[in-house]
Amino acid sequence: MAELTVEDIWSLADYTEQRDDYCAKVLTYKMNRQVALSHNGQVRGWLHFEDSITVRHQVQEMLYEAGDDSHDAITRELERYQGLIPDGTNFKATLIIDLSDPQLLAKLGGVARGLKLAISGFDAVSPEDNALIDEISTVYFLTWPLTDEMRDALITGASVSVYCDSDVFPIEEQLVENDVRDTIVTDLL
Repeated sequence: MAELTVEDIWSLADYTEQRDDYCAKVLTYKMNRQVALSHNGQVRGWLHFEDSITVRHQVQEMLYEAGDDSHDAITRELERYQGLIPDGTNFKATLIIDLSDPQLLAKLGGVARGLKLAISGFDAVSPEDNALIDEISTVYFLTWPLTDEMRDALITGASVSVYCDSDVFPIEEQLVENDVRDTIVTDLL
């Protein structure tokens, strides 16, 4: 996927005018890019697979909230979120953890490291290390690298599932629904 440029971002006036319709469209679009993560039948969090459309929306919203669409502000937000756009050799997602018990927060350090993608016929893939993967947070930005063979298998219909083997945040292996799988596979084309 191509990176976003300053020219891809609407002015604050244009965005404000189109915001309600645009946000509704992006929200619908994102529905086929998310996986609810559950354990014992309880939703524990969500995995939101990112792409240039979701990142553009995030950048537009950050600029809107700041009330600033200067070149510097746009450049700063693009630099902040550009890394969430997959490059055709990986999946990138935001993990959002639903914390019903705030006392668990202190135990979440490193939990994202345990979130695995399993592609049928291959060993499970762990997220790449990044500067924040071991931090205590309820939001993580994750990248799963894929081999050429995994990519080819996904493009030709291999299933993908997700699970977390963390003691603090166990998630049972669950198959990613076909509509979500089909949508995120377009990130590999």
